[in-house]
This record gives sequence, structure tokens and C-alpha cells, in this order.
Amino acid sequence: MNSTDALYRKALETADAPVLRDTIAAVAADPAAFGRLFYQRLFDRAPAVRSMFPIDTASQELKLADTLLVLAGHLHDLGELTIALRELGERHRRYGAETAHYQAVGNVLIETLAEINGPRFDARARKAWVSLYRWTVSAMEPAAVL
Repeated sequence: MNSTDALYRKALETADAPVLRDTIAAVAADPAAFGRLFYQRLFDRAPAVRSMFPIDTASQELKLADTLLVLAGHLHDLGELTIALRELGERHRRYGAETAHYQAVGNVLIETLAEINGPRFDARARKAWVSLYRWTVSAMEPAAVL
């Protein structure tokens, strides 16, 4: 584990956990709506990635929400998550995902979480989600630099 990974882990397992759990509640309330909003934004902002997805993204929308729920709900067990994320990263490479795509996804993810949470998504929540996303990407795609 590198020093950056250790810093993310410490923050995620302690200070950030309550705010992540609080703000993931909006995703849990309507996972399909969250996923739809996310993918609409992603395809608007990064149209080149559209071809990586099926025409009907309904199942992908739910997979995204489920993944976020698992991440926010299992911050106490980042080691197990790392294994699953490496496998997920491997699948993404086969789909053609590149480092630049991770940046676009991260930006859209934070914007979408901010929108569905409203004022509850304050600077602390933004920082916590950015940390979780960076840690997630580092586990999925160790070569990615965000």
C-alpha cells in the first residue's frame, strides 16, 4: 500500500464514513433515478464513452447505484473491496476504458451526488466523495492518475 492509499484509507474508515453514509441515502432512495441522471450527464459531457454501453442502460444504472451503495456501506473492509475493484477495473479495461474516462466519470459522479443531495452535499461531503472516488480508481486502475 502506498502512502496516498494509506491516507485515503484512514480518512474513509474514520472521518469520512458518516458523511458518505448520510449522502448515499439519496442514491438508495431511488437508485434508478440516480443512475439515469448520472448516465444522461456522462453521455452529454463525454459522448465518446457512449459506445461502451448498451443502448438500454437501465441495468447499468442499477449496477452503478449498487456499487456506490456497497462502497459506502463497506468502508470498514477496504481490503475486500480492493479485490473486487481490481476485478472491476480489469473488466473496464476490456471494455476500452482509459484513464481520461475516469476523470469524466468522477466529475459527473460528484455533480450528480451534489444535485440529488441538495444543500446536504456541502464541502465536507464533496471532499469525502472525491476521496472515495480517488481511492476507488486507484484500486480499479492503479496506473490512473487523477
